[in-house]
Amino acid sequence: MKKWLSIFILGLITSLLFSGCFTTDDETVNAGRDQQVETGSMVYLHATVGSDVDPNDPISWIFIPPMGSSAVLYDANTLNPYFIADVDGYYYLEIRITVGTDLYNNPIKIDSSVTVLATTGNFPPIADAGDDQAALVGSIVNLDGSRSSDADDDDLTYTWSLTTPEGSSSVLSNETTDTPSFIPDLVGSYLVELIVNDGTVDSAPDIMVVTATLDNIAPVADAGDDQNATTYSTVDLDGSGSSDPDGDDLTYSWVLIPPVASTTVLNGATTITSSFIPDLEGTYTVELIVNDGTVDSAPDIMVVTVTLDNIAPVADAGDDQNATTDSTVELDGSGSSDPDGDDLTYSWTLIPPTGSNSVLSNETTVTPSFVPDLEGTYTVELMVNDGTVDSAPDTMIVTVTGVNVAPVANAGDDQIVGLGLSVVLDGTASSDANGDTLTFSWTMSLPAGSTAFLINETTATPSFVPDGEGDYTIELIVNDGTLDSAPDTVIIVGVP
Repeated sequence: MKKWLSIFILGLITSLLFSGCFTTDDETVNAGRDQQVETGSMVYLHATVGSDVDPNDPISWIFIPPMGSSAVLYDANTLNPYFIADVDGYYYLEIRITVGTDLYNNPIKIDSSVTVLATTGNFPPIADAGDDQAALVGSIVNLDGSRSSDADDDDLTYTWSLTTPEGSSSVLSNETTDTPSFIPDLVGSYLVELIVNDGTVDSAPDIMVVTATLDNIAPVADAGDDQNATTYSTVDLDGSGSSDPDGDDLTYSWVLIPPVASTTVLNGATTITSSFIPDLEGTYTVELIVNDGTVDSAPDIMVVTVTLDNIAPVADAGDDQNATTDSTVELDGSGSSDPDGDDLTYSWTLIPPTGSNSVLSNETTVTPSFVPDLEGTYTVELMVNDGTVDSAPDTMIVTVTGVNVAPVANAGDDQIVGLGLSVVLDGTASSDANGDTLTFSWTMSLPAGSTAFLINETTATPSFVPDGEGDYTIELIVNDGTLDSAPDTVIIVGVP
């Protein structure tokens, strides 16, 4: 067989063997932009994929809500799932799509993450300093913060800062506008930070890097977004977002820094995509450097946070309560839950005010109780355990006051009023020893033949018009939210 034919056949076999082992430039997924929403609202996600992704490829989402949330992700096998943000905090979501398998029949996955912040009241704005840039020394670098946003649509003010390489004299121009600029005067990395303010609160800072060179522009490494994973699952790394302003071909160099005592190593340290299997919980730091044939990029670092396969339970000590001294306070931890469905054990702790001798009864059950013996604040903490790991503690407060004293009604003074004239009653002198807010209930007994009636009989100052001679007997009862007062009576005498 001729040498050229042997080479051709060998190349064809190699191509067939390795086709499908790696993702293409168009096999990508984007989970969408981070969002800020109002707590209690419906949140819709809009993920997009590259042109080479098969619509039938399996889709899954990782959904990590904040502590205390019972949110559920609906349509989790589609590009457009949704959920209700039921508590304040950060909701972390990651989409994963299996796009094929490698030579060892391991799944090849692409992923992307998005964070949703739910708050009540004013939303903090989000700063966006723009993408990292590469530039030549002596050229103008234009910055753009116009993609910064505020969920409340408040007007934004801009504060930019520039950290230059040692020896540089470069400064920002127009650093309080959305589009400042500067001229790098030395080779090196220029760190640009942007903070925006909505008139009430600053955003978190957003940082971008401008890499200045003399001639060839250094490439920019992109190790991908931070990830969450569990032990012994495959973590896929993707450096396909790396780029070179000169269009040069890139080589890749991945470095993995696992936790102490971990023996995890990278599978493919010099390819565009890499992976590893974490063997311990903890933080795995991944660094990517790319080279354009002349110069290395600055390293890009991403972090993989690994937890045990078991997911920690969530404690729920119940809502805050108000109580009076020497009454029984019932606690209820039945709202606690475990994502894995494991049986829970309960551990309650009571912190009473100074001088109190109150103690919990049945502190290892789901519904303990205690009797407060002093006025003050009683802090109750609940931790649950799923047989493997404790939950984070959940705290509720019982505010205890002295025994409630019934309020005192005061219907005002007796009056003699001419027929047809409006009579205004006055219960504002009613009082409550505990300072509670009062509600008013007036009733009226009429003389024979009268059809008069009270107007606004649930306010402190109702009125009526006497239409016949005789005594109009009017009774007032007030309530402090717990107890009724004794009735107080006022007599209005109607005369011609």
